[in-house]
Amino acid sequence: MPRTIWSGAISFGLGTVPINVVSATEDHSVRFHQYHLEDMGRVWVRKFCETEDREVSGDEIGKGYQLTKEHVMSISDDELSSLPSPAHRQGDRASSSSRTPEAVPRDNERSGHV
Repeated sequence: MPRTIWSGAISFGLGTVPINVVSATEDHSVRFHQYHLEDMGRVWVRKFCETEDREVSGDEIGKGYQLTKEHVMSISDDELSSLPSPAHRQGDRASSSSRTPEAVPRDNERSGHV
């Protein structure tokens, strides 16, 4: 029997309905594979280069960022690891109290007082 996380009640006029919220602990999803209908052979996803019109191996695949429709900037794993982590950048933002983001309203603007 699952353990109750929260319990309470909802009142509708003269009637009260008890409510218990329990955690979902089991994965009941069904996973399917793709099969070739003629011979029921398993279908696999293959990496394919659209420019050279051929299948490529894993060591030929890298990361890149599409700047424009025609220009892609490649980036290596070493370059990615040298970048500061998002948590580090947020820490820098929080430590510098002199900078206030423009999109965040001050407390007096939030309450409607100017």
